[in-house]
Amino acid sequence: MSVGLQRLREDADAIREGATRKGEDPTLIDRALELDSERRRLLAETESLKAERNAASKRIGEAIKDGAAPDGPEVADLRATSTAAGERIKGLDEALAPTEAALDDQLLRIPNPPDADIPVGGEEANVTVRTWGELLGRDQPLIGEVGADAPADGPIWTRKPHWELGETLDIIDNARGAKIAGSGFPVYKGAGSALQRALINWFLDVHTRENGMTEVWPPAVVNTA
Repeated sequence: MSVGLQRLREDADAIREGATRKGEDPTLIDRALELDSERRRLLAETESLKAERNAASKRIGEAIKDGAAPDGPEVADLRATSTAAGERIKGLDEALAPTEAALDDQLLRIPNPPDADIPVGGEEANVTVRTWGELLGRDQPLIGEVGADAPADGPIWTRKPHWELGETLDIIDNARGAKIAGSGFPVYKGAGSALQRALINWFLDVHTRENGMTEVWPPAVVNTA
């Protein structure tokens, strides 16, 4: 999820620092704030003009009620004011649409700040927090069933990274995922997809049963603004 506007306004320095730590351009934040300022200016001016137009329309009715001729100069001036405000509102609306689109695009490009404990750098900067079980060397074979005593003539297991195991088991398609979304976004299929679904369900169960969160299933469609 992208950084929210309110958070960006209130904590821009921290978000700028977080972007730098993740190797992203910190000027993304500055550009987003500029677009946000322009958007708010356009909205404020639009609201002011709408109030001006409504006031002119109200005065037209009052003037006619007080005896002014509907086609007289007083009413004509008020109508001209209302029409001019409407035209300016139209122009502001036309300027607002691309500004909001650019702001949304900019917000999607701003990364969430990393946790303070995360080291800065590439994979070489990673720190091992804890391990579980016996860690084999990259080319060290394990004879027998994994995690159990077995005869010396049992199968030989060689440590492999998860992406190789996934390809071997035909549960991950890295090449197809790279074509669709870029490197690092594999396609999960078969048991791999089922595992992802199970992990999502487990995540929801833990947070709803143990952490006081409420699960919500919103409508699949929404009204336009």
